[in-house]
Amino acid sequence: ITVLVVGGRGMPKMDSGLLGKCDPFLTLQCGEDKKQTKVIKRTLAPTWNETFTLKVDPGVTELKFECFDYDLIGDNDFIGAVSINPRQITGKRSEWFKLTHPEQPAFNAEVFLTLTPVYESIEEAQKRAEEAKHASANAASSTVLSIEVAAARGLAAM
Repeated sequence: ITVLVVGGRGMPKMDSGLLGKCDPFLTLQCGEDKKQTKVIKRTLAPTWNETFTLKVDPGVTELKFECFDYDLIGDNDFIGAVSINPRQITGKRSEWFKLTHPEQPAFNAEVFLTLTPVYESIEEAQKRAEEAKHASANAASSTVLSIEVAAARGLAAM
């Protein structure tokens, strides 16, 4: 899946001082694949405009986004998180996602994300099928089904 992390709004004032800003960054995790945006200093409405590609392994049902306030000394402060099932993203989706913090329900932080499913090419699928065939030759109860689509109608453009 490709994720464009556009920006955020409503970040809480996490830093002490007269202006009380925030230094937010976002982590993205899908199974074992983990990425992180850059830290945007002194803002309550960060703009990241960073694109990431995360691998969705079989069985993975959670794409997790966590937002933190960067601290030079000590642990980073948790702002909030949102989880999405990557299997339910069947087309391009752009929207604001509310970050929830179990101990700070008054936080109203949101992140704007564009989620785009990425499907493998026919060459990649054929290579994977061949690898599965070879692997299944050693396993007594494994089955590989290969389907080649010759023609189709009425499919939505990607």
